[in-house]
Amino acid sequence: MGSDRSTAARIAALTPLLEALRSFRLGFAGDDAEAARVAVGDLLEYRVIPRLRDREGSLVIAVVGGSGSGKSTLVNSLAHRAVSPAGPLRPTTTAALAWHGERLPEPARALAERIPVTLEDEGRPPPDGLVFVDTPEPSAHADGVPIAASVLEAADVCLFVASPGRYADAAGWELLEQAAR
Repeated sequence: MGSDRSTAARIAALTPLLEALRSFRLGFAGDDAEAARVAVGDLLEYRVIPRLRDREGSLVIAVVGGSGSGKSTLVNSLAHRAVSPAGPLRPTTTAALAWHGERLPEPARALAERIPVTLEDEGRPPPDGLVFVDTPEPSAHADGVPIAASVLEAADVCLFVASPGRYADAAGWELLEQAAR
């Protein structure tokens, strides 16, 4: 990613921008402009700057999709054990679950401070350099914050899970559209 000096310079250049974005509101520009200002600030604070600081951090993979599509079953299959609850009841997963190795990368730690995330680091870890975050159904919220969308914002990769029986569940597809944006 570059030398420590260039990384420090990038962070030093972004910090005043973040402070400026957080110091005002766009009261006369409309709701869309204000939401964009907040979104850019969140992206800098929770994603870009932490990733610059954590150059050796693991790749965070958000496992998203509709309720009952097989997200938890996929994570459990990769782990060769039950790390995330899976079952016939909809929804089975009610909070995000991060399956990680020894070191949780900064974006995942910051995410765990904002929304409920169960951390699973016992037993067999995922392959080196990977963190899988199993998400609840797309409509699940914690304190008014959509959990799956928050995980997706903190992720490096979106792994979208769909099943033939769940194609009518539009919420999962909306997450895929968010990932594309």
